[in-house]
Amino acid sequence: MSAAKNTARHQLPMRLVRTQLLVAVLVSLLWLLSSGLEPALASAVGGMISVITNLYFAIRSFSTGPGATPRQRMEALAKAEVIKFLLAAIMFALAAKYFSEYFMVLLGTWIATTAVYMFALRWR
Repeated sequence: MSAAKNTARHQLPMRLVRTQLLVAVLVSLLWLLSSGLEPALASAVGGMISVITNLYFAIRSFSTGPGATPRQRMEALAKAEVIKFLLAAIMFALAAKYFSEYFMVLLGTWIATTAVYMFALRWR
């Protein structure tokens, strides 16, 4: 695969992660302005769960080199998705413990950042 194609292959996942980060920051700022620091922190944590897990997935799923077989690429995708799921479960468990009072705020921001996928389908 040429360097241009390899770079283009990484642009969409990284754009998705950057957009999720932007959404997380904006939603957290709205919570800060409307309700204070604690809900804003919970919101930021919810957004970061989405950003961190998707960044991990983007990096690991594209970790195979240009000479990788389709099977190796599929294995990398599957392994990255399983670990992403486990990371999310651990992070949500910790978040539920420390942000139980504002867990719906946290979850709402996670949903908002995850909704970026719907818009990413239209990106070219």
